[in-house]
Amino acid sequence: MVEFKAKLNNNKNYVFAKFPLRILSGVIIIIFSLTFLILGFNSILNKTFDQDIISGIILIVLAVLFAPLCFLVCNYFYKKNYKNAIYEAIEIYTLDDEYLTITQAKGNLFQTIVKAKYTDLYGVIEDNNYFYLYISKMQYHIINKSSITHGSLEEARTILKNNLKDKFKRK
Repeated sequence: MVEFKAKLNNNKNYVFAKFPLRILSGVIIIIFSLTFLILGFNSILNKTFDQDIISGIILIVLAVLFAPLCFLVCNYFYKKNYKNAIYEAIEIYTLDDEYLTITQAKGNLFQTIVKAKYTDLYGVIEDNNYFYLYISKMQYHIINKSSITHGSLEEARTILKNNLKDKFKRK
């Protein structure tokens, strides 16, 4: 049995979680802004009525204002959600021959225990400092190797290799 125990904080997890959301929100904002710009210029260039020029100008102004406004709104909700997260909780990963157990606790008010077979994992990647336990293509748990409290890193590696076979990769 190998055990890792660490305090959840928003440093490493925040950076990894933030990246895909930022890309997605940026792409959506750019698509909408470009759509408004194209419609605005199209309305001005293909004017049939005087209202077409006015609506074209309004669409162009909306396109210019839409991007920064969306960026600010997305940032606000993103930061608000992370302030409400369970950071500063204790997280314990236990690896035994059959199961991976993840325990998260924050005082007496919050505790969750997840026990899963290794076959439920999408895969595991190991680098110099971390194990990344993928539960899907885009979601994973990060285990800092320096947070080991019981067993050894070689034991952890052996357990993961034996249970995951080719789903375990080392960088």
